Amino acid sequence: MIVVSNTSPLNYLVPIDKVDVLPGLFGKVLVPESVLRELRNPAAPPSVGAWVANPPPWLEIRRPQQLEFAMQLGDGERDAVCLAIETKAERLLVDEKAAREVARGLGLLVTGTLGVLKLASARGLLDFRSTIENLRGTNFHISDELIEALLARYREGDPESSSGSWSASTRSWTAPSRSPRPAGEPPGRGRPPASFRSPRGPPEPGDA
Repeated sequence: MIVVSNTSPLNYLVPIDKVDVLPGLFGKVLVPESVLRELRNPAAPPSVGAWVANPPPWLEIRRPQQLEFAMQLGDGERDAVCLAIETKAERLLVDEKAAREVARGLGLLVTGTLGVLKLASARGLLDFRSTIENLRGTNFHISDELIEALLARYREGDPESSSGSWSASTRSWTAPSRSPRPAGEPPGRGRPPASFRSPRGPPEPGDA
């Protein structure tokens, strides 16, 4: 399985000591160099800086061969999307709303930090409730309504759902929008169109 990660999932999983669920779920995780640069930001939690200074063997740094500068995303987000397309990744780990919209529009399957935790819980790699409480101790923006919705879905036996979004205004979940692909075409085939534009927006942690 080929999985590419943006900065945010690593930035949140390391401080709560759950980053090692990634190799348990996916084996190897690919990241572009720009993601490492963002993780080395002095504003990042000290645990993240220590982790990225000595990255584990399952983290592979790979440079995208072609970058689509027309995408209005941050460097790490843009490079992660491009790398996911080039490698025909089966999953892109990203939280930011704008990057998720771009990735989905290009046919990529996206999973956020919460989605990773739900997958890990479903495989017995962590306790979902206590991990969510630890996540709340970081600067990850998560509302009480979202927490209750997640725990309710978890109690109902749906911890493995890795997509969908919570709307605070309607207090409801919506299914992810996926662009159809021609039969037989692998995920992420092709390059982002040069004319593609996507407005930037705040992180969407509920869209797990």
